Amino acid sequence: MDHQGYTLKDIVGILFLIIIFALIPLGVYLISKQTVFFSKADVNITPAKVKVTNISENSLTITWLTEGKPASGFVSFGNTPELGNSLFDDRDRDARVSRFTHHVTLKNLDPQTKYYFKIGSSGALFDNNGLPFEAATAPLSNTALPLLKSIGGKAAKQDGSILDEGIVYLTTDDGYAMSAVVRGDNWSIVLSKARTVDLLGYKELEEVSDIKLMLQTGQSGSAIKTVNLNSDPKEFNLSL
Repeated sequence: MDHQGYTLKDIVGILFLIIIFALIPLGVYLISKQTVFFSKADVNITPAKVKVTNISENSLTITWLTEGKPASGFVSFGNTPELGNSLFDDRDRDARVSRFTHHVTLKNLDPQTKYYFKIGSSGALFDNNGLPFEAATAPLSNTALPLLKSIGGKAAKQDGSILDEGIVYLTTDDGYAMSAVVRGDNWSIVLSKARTVDLLGYKELEEVSDIKLMLQTGQSGSAIKTVNLNSDPKEFNLSL
């Protein structure tokens, strides 16, 4: 081969460049298709009003609404941003059910540990503006769990008919929140599991003058009621 010819090394280099330039349009196409896929996520199943409730040293609950239409719900979570675990709605024992309200309890967690999570809604995975949501468990308490006490009641429509679904939230002035799903037409929350706002100990809710109860049902709206644990009975009926 003369000085003007190509060596085997030259030919390999040229072929490599041809392959690279051929793949660039394909990469651009795939990126654009991915962008279209995420931009077409159904806004009707986008999680709204995300809350973290029932925080303890080994569990916590994540709740949210899909306000546009019912969707099946799950949470992907882990103690690193890579997640790695998934759990479905507390009410999904035998099958995945589409709902407006969603209530997922993460169990067997480590104390005083930050957990990362994303919310699954009918197969689509949602994060917090590009980052996983975050929540932390409580530290181990130096005080014993108080004697079990609970609060509960009926949850129904104004005409007395049973709700298709619902979540009851209990909140105090310092911001700690508890929640429970409505089963049939009943709900119940264990008061003695309430934590102080710093999560270091248990809160004696009966020492609080007033607490707020909210019944959330998705498209049917919500009902809010303020009650006094010292003067009112321990059964509270909520309707909307």
